[in-house]
Amino acid sequence: MEENNTAQQAAADQPTRTLESDIQLFTAKLPYWAQFISQKILSGESIDDEIYDQAYHLLLEDAGLKEKSAGREDINISCSTNGGGFRENLLLSKVSEVEGINALVAGQAIEFGKNLTIIYGANGSGKSGYIRLLNNVFITKGEKKILSNIHIDNPLDKKAVFSFQGDSNFELEYPKDCDNPAFKQFSVFDEKAVHAHLNNKNQFEFRPAGLMYFAELSEAYKAIEERLNAAIQDHSAIHNLEGLFDGESEVKNVINQISSKTKVEHFDRYRPFTDEDKASRKTLEEQKAALVALKKDKEIEDLRQQKKFLADLKAGIVKANRFFTVEQLTKAQQVIVNAVDKAKLATQNSVEQFQSEKISAIGGKEWRDFILATDQFAKLQHPQVAPYPTPDDACLLCNQPLSEEARKLVSAYWTFIKSKAEQDTADAQKDLENALKAVKDLNLDLLADTTVLYKWLSDKKPDALAAILADLLKLEDAKKALAAQIENRGTSLLTGFQANLDLIEELDLDIDQQIKVLEESDATKEINALSQKIVLINHKEKLEDHFSKIEKAIADAQWVSIASKGKTSINKRDVTNKEKELSGIYFNQAYIDHFNAECSTLDGNFGISITHSGSSGTSYRQLNLKGKQPAEVLSEGEQKVISLADFLSETILSGINKGVVFDDPVTSLDEGRKAQIAGRLVNESDKRQVIVFTHDLVFVSQLIGICKDHGKEHICHWIEQREGKPGYISLKNSPSYEKEYKTAEKPRNFYHLAKKDDCPAAMREMYIQQGFTALRTCYETLVVFGFFNGVVQRFIERVSVDSMDKVFIDQDLKKEMMESFGLCCRYMEGHSHSDQYAYKRPNLEDLDAEIKRYDEIRIKINNFKKTVA
Repeated sequence: MEENNTAQQAAADQPTRTLESDIQLFTAKLPYWAQFISQKILSGESIDDEIYDQAYHLLLEDAGLKEKSAGREDINISCSTNGGGFRENLLLSKVSEVEGINALVAGQAIEFGKNLTIIYGANGSGKSGYIRLLNNVFITKGEKKILSNIHIDNPLDKKAVFSFQGDSNFELEYPKDCDNPAFKQFSVFDEKAVHAHLNNKNQFEFRPAGLMYFAELSEAYKAIEERLNAAIQDHSAIHNLEGLFDGESEVKNVINQISSKTKVEHFDRYRPFTDEDKASRKTLEEQKAALVALKKDKEIEDLRQQKKFLADLKAGIVKANRFFTVEQLTKAQQVIVNAVDKAKLATQNSVEQFQSEKISAIGGKEWRDFILATDQFAKLQHPQVAPYPTPDDACLLCNQPLSEEARKLVSAYWTFIKSKAEQDTADAQKDLENALKAVKDLNLDLLADTTVLYKWLSDKKPDALAAILADLLKLEDAKKALAAQIENRGTSLLTGFQANLDLIEELDLDIDQQIKVLEESDATKEINALSQKIVLINHKEKLEDHFSKIEKAIADAQWVSIASKGKTSINKRDVTNKEKELSGIYFNQAYIDHFNAECSTLDGNFGISITHSGSSGTSYRQLNLKGKQPAEVLSEGEQKVISLADFLSETILSGINKGVVFDDPVTSLDEGRKAQIAGRLVNESDKRQVIVFTHDLVFVSQLIGICKDHGKEHICHWIEQREGKPGYISLKNSPSYEKEYKTAEKPRNFYHLAKKDDCPAAMREMYIQQGFTALRTCYETLVVFGFFNGVVQRFIERVSVDSMDKVFIDQDLKKEMMESFGLCCRYMEGHSHSDQYAYKRPNLEDLDAEIKRYDEIRIKINNFKKTVA
């Protein structure tokens, strides 16, 4: 019992293993420069080039390439939970001042609630433009390409302003502030992201701060390695010292072998350059000049040239001899016999069917050539239809109709020329043609009377010349005989012939002997010996002139050697291995658990498995379904569910994500699936901002209904296209706000804001336009609840058929309201919508008049309903 208590106490005394403690153990083993940059990363400090430069300087100190700074401080490393400048309290409140984004109309703004925000709009309303904008600033695997408005000549520059709330309110601009960490705390999911999540090996965008450290450390290693490589490259620059020293000498050999092991003292034996060296050089040069007059190098060079010509002649004769060996002539005979036999076989097997008393020479070469030419011409008649001849075809020679028997004969021709026997005959003929070409291409004009060798032999060795020419003539006769035999299909075996090479070899040996005699009587060796001594003295002089360059080359070589050893401390593999190890312990399984939970919530338990990998301090994941990509097995709806689960799992585990944006996340799904996803997104909106762009009214209704049923906050806007221009935003326009539009209170509020004396002109114009927009919604609500009594409602997929008896329509009232609604729409954007209306910028009086007109129509409708009720 006492032993058990002791063991339990010992276990309790062991420190608990955490990600932070593992990272501290890892960093403790790093070199000082790597600990320095690790401390910066893990403290949440923004890493820039200045910090990289400081770490690089420390690496050079550690390697001994710079003097160590006095009083290095000890480095204490702790893991920050909020590395990278991310905010704990952050809310996206608005996107405004959007310009130059696809064809989106400028001057609009979208406001976002702290929980769920819905932006409803039909296809072509401008949703994709806003999603592309968000994809360019937020984390996404989706579509980022933004086009300027192709319908205008001078498109605006791309621009947008993002407003945030938190511990303080601030704004960021696109594209200027895209690198701000706040943008990385939001993620977007669109249709392109579906396929990326399913099929790609995806990088984890965010993980616990400690694990993110490894990717940043890997980037730092890369930046520092680039600096070191650049410095090594600079110190490895070619000094081109050997170019300063003409000729070869001991001095130049030492220079050519300069390395990190070379020492300046190695050159002491060649320094300094003295007056005695100058005097010695003068004496040597005089001795050399006296010997140069005795040189016979011209005659030696001429003999060497003839020796080369003889080698070329020998090579040509060796090549020609190969053609006329018994073995080679036997092969040529076999090729001829094969061609003759194949032709006979083809005739015996196939030609009998075409024999006729009226036509002679059937089966011969001319007959075959005729058939082949006819076949090629026949293919030109109607290549896109049935092959020639068809019942409607005429004879290609006489243009007369072809009988059935004639067509069968022509078809038999085509069959014949495609038969194996004919093909074999064609192949054998091709072999003959190739053999004949090789023989005819054989060059035997090897010793023309215009050549240097011919003239030399004629002068020096006339008997040898006659013997060689005689052999060449015999080779020429053999060539003609072989060519004639191939052309005539002769099958007798020709007599072999080999030109004699012994004579050429004897000539070659004779030239060698002549060169030897000349060289022994020549002063070349003595001249060369004197030249080498002179060159050595010249190099000693050059060495003195350029010794500072040599010292620099030695120092650079030593620097590169030391730096290369120091480079081994930049061990990126250790970083990747440690990241993979700790990800497996602290992150990967947690991700798998979250993913499985999401699949269960979304009814997506399809047997998906997840594999993990790492590279350069970064983790990746890949979804698999029994060894295949999920997209190859799952339906489109099932693919959407799995990709959503993957997306949500990553954002939940990121620890820094504050909002998620979805672009039509339920396309191609049935109502049951839509309801599941709607519920999941509404629940997620309790934890972070959820923004949904969709054209699906059923999905909008489900989202709003779930929010109402559970008392969840939400807002819904309407995005639409007007006059061919997408991107108009009607803020807070959904069933949740229709009670605000049952009277003219909302447009009247805009009227009062615009009427204030201190309202700037630009704001006044905006309030007037917003007033007309709100008034338009009042008219739409009046149709729903005035004329139709709520039987048909916007955003609601069901029609209340049982309430049809509550519908009241007066034709005069309908006409009056349509006219007022049309006028309101024209004023709404501050310009004329149709050529039949003159342009008039709306003012306060216009808005006031239209509000009063609306009130009058609403009262008329209410009074009419009372009379018919």
